[in-house]
Amino acid sequence: MKNDLISKDTIFLDLVVKTKDELFLMMSEELFKLNKIESKEAFYESLKQRESIITTGIGDGIGIPHAKDKTVYHPFVAFIKIENGIEYEALDKKKVDLVFMLAVSENSERLHLEILANLSRHLLNEGFIKRLRNSSTVEETYEVLKEIESEVNFKK
Repeated sequence: MKNDLISKDTIFLDLVVKTKDELFLMMSEELFKLNKIESKEAFYESLKQRESIITTGIGDGIGIPHAKDKTVYHPFVAFIKIENGIEYEALDKKKVDLVFMLAVSENSERLHLEILANLSRHLLNEGFIKRLRNSSTVEETYEVLKEIESEVNFKK
């Protein structure tokens, strides 16, 4: 089954932002322009609400903000490489430079957890992270990221 959890249009390299809030605002705007979400305001609030529970900065320069929101048309993962990294309140207090932004509709709990679990398994692989940090084009990055979606079951 063909799916588009990860697509080239949701890969953002060398993004220049100064704060997590600026990142969430900018990505909400970009994802709205790409017709991935119905409301940039609702998506932004969903990201902020989830982040208020506990940081999604998991350490080693990686952030995994995620939103379950009714305004998400189809599940997706946006990948963002941030130039110079940003303060993110990460568990290890390090700046975050790699962001995996997950989005599913609010009634997709199983899929949400499956994507998170699969992504987490890949993030334990130092080679996977190194290849992402070393990739310099959208095409190279996409080839690495496709590994994540290959194991996700989209059936209900």
